[in-house]
Amino acid sequence: MRIVLVFVFIKLTIFSQKVNFEITFTPEFNSLTLSNLVGQEVVYPKMGLSAGLNLEYRLTKKCSIKTGVGYGLKNYNHTHSGLIFSTDIDPQTGITSESKIVSKIIFSEIQIPIILKYWVFNKLFLTGGIELVCPFANSSERVIYYGNGTTEKISNSHASPLNLAPTFSLGYGFAIKDKLRMSIEPMFKYYLKDYTISASHLYNLGLRTTIRL
Repeated sequence: MRIVLVFVFIKLTIFSQKVNFEITFTPEFNSLTLSNLVGQEVVYPKMGLSAGLNLEYRLTKKCSIKTGVGYGLKNYNHTHSGLIFSTDIDPQTGITSESKIVSKIIFSEIQIPIILKYWVFNKLFLTGGIELVCPFANSSERVIYYGNGTTEKISNSHASPLNLAPTFSLGYGFAIKDKLRMSIEPMFKYYLKDYTISASHLYNLGLRTTIRL
């Protein structure tokens, strides 16, 4: 029995030496790519954020894999102008005005990353992987501004219930003190499925800060 306990202790010790706990925080710009345009569409990027808790497991001296759970706040504005509704048409003279839809898109989301990390030099590393994303807590607002001066609130946009988002970064890591490290990573993330608007894809440009214990 003692031999078994010693063996288990040794295995746990080796495992703990290969595993690090991480806390991440990422301020970011959120925006959309657009295609299949109807009328005139403009996206106004806004600031969002992501934060998470990860476990990093070292595979080799230079390579590791990490996963965990995170929270994201996605935020951008979208204006769709040049639209023609019945209120913009006069039976006698035809089209007399144009309308527009102004959307303030705000979503929260749960993020589950699977990320590979490779140390290029002593303090410089690359990461690449994918995140499983589940949006929730839709706080968006959408308003139609009709050409005749009236307005109407309409139902919020709906993001895909599940999305996949490849993510890449280039990072610089350094020690704060013994067994406590910090890294800073410019990062890019792109959502593969439509995001609230048909044929649109959300993307993020951010600066991820990680505290590794």
